[in-house]
Amino acid sequence: MTTKSKVHIEKAILLLCEGKSLTEIGKEFGVTRERIRQKLSWIDGYEAIIEHNAKKRKEECKVEIFCQYCNRKFKVEKHRAMKAKFCSRECLNKAKPPKTPEEKRIYNRNRTRKYYQKHKNDQRFKEKIKQYNRNYLQKLKTNPEKLRRYYDKQKEYAKKRYHSDPEFRKRLSENSKRAWRKLKADPIRYKKYLDRKNERKRLNYNSKKGKI
Repeated sequence: MTTKSKVHIEKAILLLCEGKSLTEIGKEFGVTRERIRQKLSWIDGYEAIIEHNAKKRKEECKVEIFCQYCNRKFKVEKHRAMKAKFCSRECLNKAKPPKTPEEKRIYNRNRTRKYYQKHKNDQRFKEKIKQYNRNYLQKLKTNPEKLRRYYDKQKEYAKKRYHSDPEFRKRLSENSKRAWRKLKADPIRYKKYLDRKNERKRLNYNSKKGKI
């Protein structure tokens, strides 16, 4: 008896529509699942039936558990039954204790740092960062109080890094020397710089004397 005579196409199609897998149909006729696939693959909608059966079997394998926040039943895969606690992300966020602003700031900073380390060699990413910084400074200039706080933080960060990072110290001194040479080469800018310096000195002197 040949393999061809073993497989009854009509019966195989019925079994497939009932939700049987190719392996189960193959056992029914005493042939491999590959042979069943070869016989049935020409049917219209074969892939859709296979996909539907796979989804159905997956749903049957799921177990029902209760959400720890809203106490609603929901289905999960068996391997997740011990770990799954909440039915949705909303329930998860509601069940979590609210984060303090400081914790949020630390979390966002760490996430940003990881993303930067991943894309730091990408030229397009560098351009985006520069553009974002320019826009951010433009926005800050409309609010003097925020701008002052921003510069204070920048100074504090630079001080910490200056004492801990020798490379940064060297680069900063080189940049400062270059900027100073450039300033001295331009008489108009240098005069403005001296005027501002004298004005700051006068204000500091008057504030110490109590005139301001």
